Amino acid sequence: MNKIKAAFNLIRYSPNLARNKLSKLKNSIEIYGRMDHPKYKFYMCDAIRWFTFEKEPETVEWIEGFDKNDIVYDVGACVGQYSLIASKYAKEVYAFEPATFNFNLLNKNIIYNFKKGLIENNIIPLNMALSSRKKLETFNYNSLKYGSSSHSLGRTKNFEGEEFVPCFSQKMLSLSIDNLIAMFNLPVPNHIKIDVDGTEHDIIEGARRTLKNKNLKSVLVELHTFEDIDKIIKLFENSGLVLIKKANRPGFGQNHIFMREEALK
Repeated sequence: MNKIKAAFNLIRYSPNLARNKLSKLKNSIEIYGRMDHPKYKFYMCDAIRWFTFEKEPETVEWIEGFDKNDIVYDVGACVGQYSLIASKYAKEVYAFEPATFNFNLLNKNIIYNFKKGLIENNIIPLNMALSSRKKLETFNYNSLKYGSSSHSLGRTKNFEGEEFVPCFSQKMLSLSIDNLIAMFNLPVPNHIKIDVDGTEHDIIEGARRTLKNKNLKSVLVELHTFEDIDKIIKLFENSGLVLIKKANRPGFGQNHIFMREEALK
């Protein structure tokens, strides 16, 4: 009873101090929910149950075909649900996520699962955007909610090609995949996953050298009806990558999986 009375007195006579204490208490509470991968245990922060397998079974199946020595680029990693899975099937996962709040959760999820002994320390999170060239670009937020998507780099269109009014915009360094590998001597990926809600073509244009590299075995990219899908498929084919699977995602785009032609023989 004395503690309750003390709390009321704190709120009554020192509202600013009480507000600070409540804010610290709120920030210290983190709830983790189990992800739905059928084989491995993973946990996601913020009490979000991520239906990763149920949502994109073809993506999980594609990841489970990786070799243990493979290098993976997860472009548009969001809060890391697929990076976590890929970390169990590959040597290293480079997780690219430009949205600051999603990047925060991405790191929390990596650290939590690592400390639990559920993953190795083989996910490299990078808070940056990828595009077709080296530039300082404007990143436009469609929402500031954790786990949200439909943000856009250098334009104000969502994944359906519709204009939106950004709730926040910030300048951000952007590089192409080819730039990134050349400038920082990163390993050429064996697999690339691209899910950036509408700027996929720009990223693919910036990876022309990488797409032709024989070390690259496969690419999974989400494409949308407003994009020139035939042109994108032709770009992959000219790089020696052929379309082997296409899966609809109701309310989103279509996941396209491309594989190196020689690997199919």
